[in-house]
Amino acid sequence: MSEWLFGWENEYAFRATDGRARPAERTTLLHSIQPLIMAKYPALVGPGSGGMFLANGGRMYVDCGMHQEWCTPECANPWDVVRYLLAGEKLLAEAVAEALVKARRTGEAAFFRCNVDYSGTGSTWGAHESILHRYGGDALVAQLVPFLVSRIVITGAGGFDPASPCRFTLSPRVGYLRRTVSPHSTHDRGIFHTKDEPLASAGYHRLHIICGESLNSHLANWLKAGTTVLAVALAEAGFRPGDAVALQLPLRAMRRYADDPTCTAVASTKSRTLLTAISIQRHYLQLAEAHLRDAFMPPWAEEVTRRWRELLDRLSSGIDAVSTTLDWAIKLRLFQRHAQRRGIPWESLRHWNNVLTHLVPPLAPLRRPYGMLPVDLLLLRHSRPRPVFTASSPSVEQVRTLQPMIERKGLSIGQLADVLKLRAELLEIDLRFGELGSAGLFNVLDQAGVLDHRVAGVDNIEHAVANPPQLGRARIRGEAIRRLSPRGSQYSCDWSAIYSATERRMLDLSEPWTAQENWKSYNMPSDSDVPDVGFECPA
Repeated sequence: MSEWLFGWENEYAFRATDGRARPAERTTLLHSIQPLIMAKYPALVGPGSGGMFLANGGRMYVDCGMHQEWCTPECANPWDVVRYLLAGEKLLAEAVAEALVKARRTGEAAFFRCNVDYSGTGSTWGAHESILHRYGGDALVAQLVPFLVSRIVITGAGGFDPASPCRFTLSPRVGYLRRTVSPHSTHDRGIFHTKDEPLASAGYHRLHIICGESLNSHLANWLKAGTTVLAVALAEAGFRPGDAVALQLPLRAMRRYADDPTCTAVASTKSRTLLTAISIQRHYLQLAEAHLRDAFMPPWAEEVTRRWRELLDRLSSGIDAVSTTLDWAIKLRLFQRHAQRRGIPWESLRHWNNVLTHLVPPLAPLRRPYGMLPVDLLLLRHSRPRPVFTASSPSVEQVRTLQPMIERKGLSIGQLADVLKLRAELLEIDLRFGELGSAGLFNVLDQAGVLDHRVAGVDNIEHAVANPPQLGRARIRGEAIRRLSPRGSQYSCDWSAIYSATERRMLDLSEPWTAQENWKSYNMPSDSDVPDVGFECPA
């Protein structure tokens, strides 16, 4: 059996309000998070661009664009990836609560697992995946694109198409993809990202996947990690899994799959075969199952393929079978019930979407941050909402122009104000769904016992907050950070080394599978020459 190393980088939205639920200054509060964490946990700062590496092997920093990013340590199995993702989120949730107390501020502040900024900025927050491999060049593109296109039936976060007022999509991130292949992560993004910054010694490559999304479901996250590594393993072993399901127009196929909650939409392959996303996923699954005993497969492959098949079977039977398990399906049911409670049939939003396409741009109803709705209201325990946003009413001319369109669809102009309010509420439900901490909607539902998403073995989060994984350089890095942090001003850390400016030596971590500390002499360069640690702008 073969071992693999992989990890995730998640970007988090941050919102702060004052005691009257109005937007509050957040820069100072955001920059207070890192010192609070460093005061409680062993850590070393990163060279050049800053940030910090913790004793659990992971990294945290404020990226350009003023958002918090948490990078898990390098992990050898999908249980650890999810465990360390949750450990970093626990640190953030606790630190922001402490920051509010120390700042003696009223109001609220929170981090959010979210993917789209609906306020009109056009921003998107990334959830990047890194997989260490030895399969160089562009050969991975053809083998992985069909897998990445189709996996959104499992890994889609759910939400609304950023290019449309209120059209539900399995994967809002798809709306920010412009190409099949691209070297860019902040514009002109591709399904496949060609960046290959190994952060390791020669012979290794780092697959950097940017088309994914932040998720809440443990099972969705666990399968996202496990199935993607298996797809890469098949490609590296020479089985060319993508050839038989190569899509004629991958980006169009991905959008078609994202628009269809029934998961029955089809897209054409290059051989003119029409395939659903589930069919493509089954193709990769069956190939993985056929090679479970091969030497290139990781030791956890059998468990992943078992749960993979089980979930695809559930998806094939309809949304009800996954409506308490996968992010997009849980959200869709929340949205549908909320619309019903407001007296607006969910099916009618498809027609209202066409109307709002003509009204929302001039109204820009969410350009001003809107007030937070109480969790009880978002969970449908009350029927009378308070106003969520303030916007100018559409002009008489606008409404008169759209009246024939509205009436042709069997809708009423009198519902327009209610539909606009409902839209704002749905967008906030989407945001509050992934709020870190006990107030987040997903966490409230989870604590109420109405969700079925947990994976046995994704546990012991407290241990992961303070301790590194047991395999690979993350263990060496974490143990060294714990020992050296009392003299932290003398050291700096990045993924492939820890540097001592005073002793002019470095702990070499360039070999990802290193099992012991290897210190070397090092002529410390000026700050401008110190290797950067891979900072990226909002993605």
